[in-house]
Amino acid sequence: MLTYSLDQEPKYTKTEIFSLINCAISSKNHEDIFDLPEDRFLSIAFAFREIQDQDLLIPTIKIVREMGFLKEYDRIVEDLKTKNVFKSLSYSIRDLNKILSLLCGSYMIGEIRLLISGAKQDLPNFEFDIIGRNVQVNTDVVSNFSKKTLINNFVDHTTNLPTVLEKEVKLKNIISFLAEYNYNSQNDFFQPDINYLTTLKDNLSNISVHISNGRYRREIFPESEVHQLFFEYLINEVFTDRNGPTEASFIYWQMSRDGFIASSLKPTPFFQYLNKKHGYDLDRLLPKMKTFEMNDAAILRNDRYSEAKTIYKL
Repeated sequence: MLTYSLDQEPKYTKTEIFSLINCAISSKNHEDIFDLPEDRFLSIAFAFREIQDQDLLIPTIKIVREMGFLKEYDRIVEDLKTKNVFKSLSYSIRDLNKILSLLCGSYMIGEIRLLISGAKQDLPNFEFDIIGRNVQVNTDVVSNFSKKTLINNFVDHTTNLPTVLEKEVKLKNIISFLAEYNYNSQNDFFQPDINYLTTLKDNLSNISVHISNGRYRREIFPESEVHQLFFEYLINEVFTDRNGPTEASFIYWQMSRDGFIASSLKPTPFFQYLNKKHGYDLDRLLPKMKTFEMNDAAILRNDRYSEAKTIYKL
């Protein structure tokens, strides 16, 4: 939960807030690397949270709702009534305006970020609490959900590009965009994602992102090319012993259990693929194909496997 104090001075004057909102509403759609104009409405939402005057708050709510945002405005107001916030003698009219502007602005930020992310799901439940002079909202949960969806969609799109050069250019663009966002926002909201995307970019030259025989890719990794990238990373960077049947067996059974390879794929054709495409010793692989031993070595391999999964957000 994020906490905002009712006693914090607004970042902008009433005139500045009005100008910011009016400019954003009247400005023409612009394009960024996502080719989505909706992000311009974030400036409205951030300015929205600074409103303390009712004569600016009420018209802003009306305009924003006409734009299709604040879908749960009525529920937010009802929750405030249930919490007896409006009847509390602890809050002035200015405090109540600030509470409503903080809640509406925070909820709108979640709506816009979900819209930009391209998520098909509904917005996670917006929750808030009023504790003394502090307003708490779960905008962090909503934002992280939207951010994860945005990054995952971008990675899915990027990994489907036909060449390594195109993937690298696309990754560099998004990394630059996110870094600029962090700088302009004066926070590190996207820093973990920048680190993750940088790792992907730096490994493009080391990881074979295409299998020459497309039939193998479709039969082994039918769901997503990300699973293929993850597999290639495992055998090239994590489990590199081509004569190690135990490691190859571990990769097969673990990826199978995680649903990263086709459920119908049996061990034998998988090991034949490893032999043909990556030089594994087939004679040593086949005797291990039906076993999955959980011992100290397997636990260590599982830790390394889990670390690799975090790189690819799996």
